[in-house]
Amino acid sequence: MLKKKNRLSNPRINSINSFATKHFILKMGYNDLGKLRVAINVSKKIDKKAVVRNKIKRTLADLLYDRVKKLKKGLDLVFIAKKEMLHSNKEEIKKEIEGIFTKI
Repeated sequence: MLKKKNRLSNPRINSINSFATKHFILKMGYNDLGKLRVAINVSKKIDKKAVVRNKIKRTLADLLYDRVKKLKKGLDLVFIAKKEMLHSNKEEIKKEIEGIFTKI
């Protein structure tokens, strides 16, 4: 679970950059708070069951937990999950996250 100070409560940001992968879309914006904030968005279009949506959120949060400390401060990141996340393993998602974070 991400720390409360790193959570973005209202995921509506002015997107400066966005990256799309097979499993998710990342929208990035800047904030004036001097801290990194992250939001994970999983819509009901992916699955109607909250159990499945929460599992996707937990998986993404777990993969992001260690990497959040290495990113620069003052960013807002919104991860929007795609339907392909249902049928993928953690290793595939981890590679995509590392690939995107090298671009940031």
